Amino acid sequence: MTAEELLDRYAAGKRGFSGINIREAHLEGAVLTGINLSRANLQVANLKNAILDSANLRGADLTGIELSGCYLDDTIMPNGDIISE
Repeated sequence: MTAEELLDRYAAGKRGFSGINIREAHLEGAVLTGINLSRANLQVANLKNAILDSANLRGADLTGIELSGCYLDDTIMPNGDIISE
């Protein structure tokens, strides 16, 4: 799946993207509140300044990911920890 397809499906109301491969996706500044990216491959993806509040990243591969400036309030991280900002 491409970053554009993900954004289009998210805009159409879909929130479940468990297990997808969006390696190297450019999602800088994307608003993805409540998205389920559990077990997703996000290696080397750019999520700088994205809004991932209440997202589920449990089991996701975040190797080399860019998260600077990202909003992660109430987000479930790959190890199961929840970030509360």
